[in-house]
Amino acid sequence: MKTILILSLSVLTFLSVQFTYAQEAVPNVVLLTSLETPRIWYRPKDWKIDGKLEKIFKKHFRRSGYNIVVKHAVDFHQLRRELHNPNNIAVFWASHAAGTNQYTTGSNNTGAVLSINGKDVKELFKSVHPNLRFLGLVGCDADGILREIYRQGHYRYNPNLMTHSFKEKIDARKGLRESLKASVGSLGYAKKRLFFLKKKKADRLINSILFRSDFYASGEYLTVNKYFRCGKEDGFYVSGVRILEKDSAPVAIRNNERILKILPGGKAGDRQEFNFYLPYHPDISRRDLKLHVDSMIHYSDDKQYLGEFDFNSEWGTDWRVFAKPDGEILGITKNLYLPRGTVPGHEDLVTYDELSCNDSEEMKVRVY
Repeated sequence: MKTILILSLSVLTFLSVQFTYAQEAVPNVVLLTSLETPRIWYRPKDWKIDGKLEKIFKKHFRRSGYNIVVKHAVDFHQLRRELHNPNNIAVFWASHAAGTNQYTTGSNNTGAVLSINGKDVKELFKSVHPNLRFLGLVGCDADGILREIYRQGHYRYNPNLMTHSFKEKIDARKGLRESLKASVGSLGYAKKRLFFLKKKKADRLINSILFRSDFYASGEYLTVNKYFRCGKEDGFYVSGVRILEKDSAPVAIRNNERILKILPGGKAGDRQEFNFYLPYHPDISRRDLKLHVDSMIHYSDDKQYLGEFDFNSEWGTDWRVFAKPDGEILGITKNLYLPRGTVPGHEDLVTYDELSCNDSEEMKVRVY
C-alpha cells in the first residue's frame, strides 16, 4: 500500500510539472535557411553562409527570453510545419533567388521563392498559425508575394501578424539584419547599453565608449499565446491513398487556390493514407474540384515520379489522373487529377478548423 501511494504521488508530481511547463511554455523565434553558399575566392572552401546567419540571429535574440530555434537546409515540408507550429511567435525564412549565382535570397521576377533543392515554396506562406506575430521573408523582390497573399485574404485569421520582405535584391546577411530590426516592434523592445573597448586610456576614453542594442521580449509575449482566433471553415471531406512503386520525394496536394495537404517522401512499397478538406465557396463547380499532386520543383526536364493516387469522397466524386490513352501520365513536375461524378452540395458540407489551426490533422499521414 505504501509503495502504491508513493508511486501515485510521483505520477501526480510529474503530471503537475508537465502541466505547469505546458502552461508556461516559452514561444519560439525560428530561423529557417535553405540556400547554398556560393564560392567566394577569399573564403575557405568549407565556409558556409548558414553559420553566419545563425550567429546574427542568435546574437539578436540572446537576451530576449525567447526559445531560439535554427534549422538549415530546410525543405518545404519542414517550412510548412514551422509556419503551422502554435509555439512559434516569429519565423524568418532565408532562401536563394531563382536565377542568381549570388548569396542573395528570395524570389525571382516570376515570383518564385526557392528552397535549397529548387522547390518553389511561395504557396506555403498563404497559411500561417494565428499565434505568429512576425513573418520575415528574407529574399530578393519577395515583398510583392506577401502583399498579394494579403490581398487575397489568406491572413484574415492573423490580425496581429506583421510581415517583412524586400522590393530589391538583398544580401542574405544584410537582409536578415534588416528583418530582425523590423521585428522589434512586434516582438518586444530594444534597449541600448554602454560597453568598453579594450583600449581604456584616459585620453581616448571618449572614443572607447560605444552603444550596444540588446533586444528583450515584452512580458506578455513570453508565454505561448492562446489562439487569437482559430477560424472555422466549411468544406468537403476527401480521403486518399498514395502507393509508391519506387522511391519518391515529398509532395503537396493543392487546388487552384492553395495547398491542401503535404505528404512526406517514401520508399518503394509504402502506402500512405491521408485526408483533407476542399474549401467551400458559393459558386463551386467541377473546375474547382481539380487536384494537383505537385513536387513543387520550380523547373525540371526530368519527369518526376510522384506515386499512384486514389482520391475518394462521400458525395460521389472520384478523380482520375490526366493521362494519354496508353496510360502515360501527362505531367513533368506535377500531375493533374480530374473530378468525375457528382458535384457536392450544401448537404455535403462539414465544418473544420482552419488549416493552420488544424496541425494534428494536417500533418497526419498513415504510412504502412
